[in-house]
Amino acid sequence: MKIIIISYYYEPRLGYQEPNLTRELAKLGHDVYLITSNKRYPPGISHKSLSLSIGERTVKEGFFVEGKVKVIRLKSIFEIFSRTWLKNLEKTLIELKPDVVVVNSVTRFSSFRVPFLKWRKKLDFTLVYDEHMVYSVVRQNLLGKIFYFLFRLIVRPLLLSQGNVFIAVTEETKVFMNRECGIPLSSIELVPLGVNQHLFKYDELSRKQLRSQYGISQEDVVFIYAGKIIAGKGPHLLIDAGLKLLGKHKDLKLFFLGNGNEEYINKMKNKVEKNGFGTQIIWDGAVNNKELYKYYSAADVGVWPLQESMTMLEAASCNLPIIVRDTLSLADRISNGNGFGYKEGNMEDLAKCMGICLIDKELRKKMGAKGRELIEKRMNWEVIAKEYVKHYSKATPKS
Repeated sequence: MKIIIISYYYEPRLGYQEPNLTRELAKLGHDVYLITSNKRYPPGISHKSLSLSIGERTVKEGFFVEGKVKVIRLKSIFEIFSRTWLKNLEKTLIELKPDVVVVNSVTRFSSFRVPFLKWRKKLDFTLVYDEHMVYSVVRQNLLGKIFYFLFRLIVRPLLLSQGNVFIAVTEETKVFMNRECGIPLSSIELVPLGVNQHLFKYDELSRKQLRSQYGISQEDVVFIYAGKIIAGKGPHLLIDAGLKLLGKHKDLKLFFLGNGNEEYINKMKNKVEKNGFGTQIIWDGAVNNKELYKYYSAADVGVWPLQESMTMLEAASCNLPIIVRDTLSLADRISNGNGFGYKEGNMEDLAKCMGICLIDKELRKKMGAKGRELIEKRMNWEVIAKEYVKHYSKATPKS
């Protein structure tokens, strides 16, 4: 099959779905192209630190091979709330003559441009919608409510008449697609996100080297947070919960790995210093995604207090128990007994989960093995690519 995936932004150095899924689909023998914009991720609150690390926003238009992926970059005419209008999208699709077109998200400009093209030109490609939205990032103010009302009223009929497959990456995403976008639950397939299990795996040598580099003894128990250091991700909650344990457990260390808002980071550092626990906290900047497995190998538990992150799965793949918030969007990531879901915003509960992991080495080992098992059986890109192909094939028109 010739498969076209449409995503507004693409950065091959990041561990997101686009490069990984596209490469795995190609390995299965399919001709896969990624259509994206000539812009990199916008420098908003969530991507400010990311944008600084990947260079200039505007890049060249045209056809490229980036990260072993065939990429077509179209000119971005304008952007609104991380939604960009791609120049010549319809013309490009007609020229490529795809069997399958995958649109990332049901609420982007391409979400209605592609089905309108399919209807207008009477094209017979299979149209797939791949949605990742969860409620932690959904606009729930008046403007958001108006947007989704108009979407259900105007755009939904077009999507349902021309769309062949609707895919959600979590159970909460299914709820969002149904409740906010009006897609029937019976029409939505669930396919989780995954990781590269060959890259993300436990490495004993890296554990010894990094613990030596950062002055971490073999007896220390390290809780790591890796990702954007911004309030929306909640690393300050890890600090607050940690403060309940640091005084009683001198072998506890918190490791924060990533870039972010300097003012926000300094507030956390000052809070820790004020309480006299500065030596038990480690701070370092973001590292290349391909190097992350070394840091997960050096740690003992991963903690992500708020928003969803691919790093949770990457850590689990490295035999790391994980602690996340107890929510429908994250239930699958600890579904194999490989971690804890704490009551969001409850520092006592988060500290309790951390305390259990801190004192029980055998439990950490058992949970870590369960995490790796979850990735190997269900949540790796090789397995997931085959699931996507199964859904594409079911709906692909027979010639």
